[in-house]
Amino acid sequence: MTVRIPSISTEYARVNITGDVTLSTQTVELAFMSDRSTEPGSGDWHSATWLGSSGTSRDAGVLVGPAALVLTGTVYVWFRVTDTPEIPARYAGTITIT
Repeated sequence: MTVRIPSISTEYARVNITGDVTLSTQTVELAFMSDRSTEPGSGDWHSATWLGSSGTSRDAGVLVGPAALVLTGTVYVWFRVTDTPEIPARYAGTITIT
């Protein structure tokens, strides 16, 4: 995933997540890191919203932009889904704010 978002735009930074269960009620979070080699810490996660219909593949998003979470430059996006008993966290790709 490589996405460009204009710095004047407020919109969802989206990540597509695929699971082996229906993605609907699980807690989902995104982290935006400035360095690709750095894994997110406990304070890096932002609550995300499930977007679209429930299913085994679904987008999750966090609003970014001047009216929301302000990001600059290129950030490395991670997602985390809290389910029972697993809490998978994965690198998803980059977003560049132009």
